[in-house]
Amino acid sequence: MIIAEGTGVAGGAASGIAYRASARRQAVLSVEQVYSSAERRYERWAEDASLPGAARELALVYLALLEDPELRTTVEKAVSRGRSVAEAITEACEQQAKLLDGARHPYLRQRAEDLRALGQELLAMEDAESQGGILLSDSLTPLGLYEAYGSGVRGIVLREPLAATSHLAILARTLSVPLVADVSFDIKAWQGQLLSIDGATGQIWAGERSFVSTQVDYTPFPLWLNAASARDIAAAQGYKGVGLFRTEFLYLQCGGMPGIEQEEEHYIAAVKAALGRPVIFRLLDLGSDKPIPGVTREREPNPMLGERGVRVLLRRRDILERQIKALVKASAYGSLSIMVPMVTSAQEMSAVRAVLSEQGAAHIKLGAMLETPAAMLMARELAEVTDFFSLGTNDLAAYVYAYDRAGDWQLPDAGDAMFRLIDYALPFAKQRGREVGVCGELAADAGYAARFLDAGCDYLSMVASAFSVVGKALRGRN
Repeated sequence: MIIAEGTGVAGGAASGIAYRASARRQAVLSVEQVYSSAERRYERWAEDASLPGAARELALVYLALLEDPELRTTVEKAVSRGRSVAEAITEACEQQAKLLDGARHPYLRQRAEDLRALGQELLAMEDAESQGGILLSDSLTPLGLYEAYGSGVRGIVLREPLAATSHLAILARTLSVPLVADVSFDIKAWQGQLLSIDGATGQIWAGERSFVSTQVDYTPFPLWLNAASARDIAAAQGYKGVGLFRTEFLYLQCGGMPGIEQEEEHYIAAVKAALGRPVIFRLLDLGSDKPIPGVTREREPNPMLGERGVRVLLRRRDILERQIKALVKASAYGSLSIMVPMVTSAQEMSAVRAVLSEQGAAHIKLGAMLETPAAMLMARELAEVTDFFSLGTNDLAAYVYAYDRAGDWQLPDAGDAMFRLIDYALPFAKQRGREVGVCGELAADAGYAARFLDAGCDYLSMVASAFSVVGKALRGRN
């Protein structure tokens, strides 16, 4: 029986016990149980070779913090004075974190954030509700989604509306986590119940439901993969290459700058997972809409029109050089290209190419994202300094139609204004022999896929869960 309907923003279907993150705190019984459970969890994470290096290193950090006798003594003393375990853990971690907040060395300041995160982690013990369930929440951050994904969440139901082009929705699709938003639900009635959700239709059922597979053979079509980790790549089948590897998600997952060895390992693992197929790494696409402490500006009145993508990288040349060095190391393990986000001029591409040459990476192909009207109108000049292009339709559509990509908008006039720009830009790419891909969400839209190919695009890049739907739509294309 359908008990609710919302907006499906990340396809796929799942069944599981409904839970909310805060409900897991009810399972905390004693300090010993909390510590023992946490140690088992982090030891498994540290030894799990399938996890990104950043996750394994973070597990080691948490294990080291757990071994701090002063922290545990503080927790136990607070409990002996009548504080609950939850209160004692939160207060002890916060107390030690404050001592490090004002430290001059960035390493110590980072440990303060690790302590606060550990405090929350210790309250989130492994209980039956948190494993393989359906997460219920009013809202969720990208980092919260990563944490839920790491705990084995099967699906997510949110109370707040969520646009299909929002970063959270894109990440959910990248991780293949079904997500339904804009749902009115009674948390008390749903919690602990077996639910089934369909992230495509937005429907939610009580009980377990069998979902009929609608897979079709999509291998004859030029479908590439959007990914954020080696795990995403290894799990996908039938794709021709990785058209978009989102490098910023490693930084978002770490909550800051990862270690250089972590970053190198992350890229190398992705190249290896592709098994010889080409992988296009997009340089860090950061801004105040996807903030990283110490890298992006703290606040801007309008993040969509602020310092994003290549603008951040050219201001923070040290980060650009560091990332290119890591990608150069990864290039020894397979076919690798680099793509620059939020380009508006040929000068920006030339500046990035100069860094590539300085780092001994002149052999690596360098592409530009066509996701601003300026880039589309400067396609002739960009084709002279670029090896390939990729249409970033999420931002391009938002800029062309002057709408907020986080809102729930439909393209007016069937996207004709945007395609007029595409029809203008693509001939310049073809004259120079530059391939053009599409890596925005519209590439996975069955109503637009054939139109992009008819316009002259060479391939469509999307999350693996969209392959079958797009393949079905392209079967009738001549």
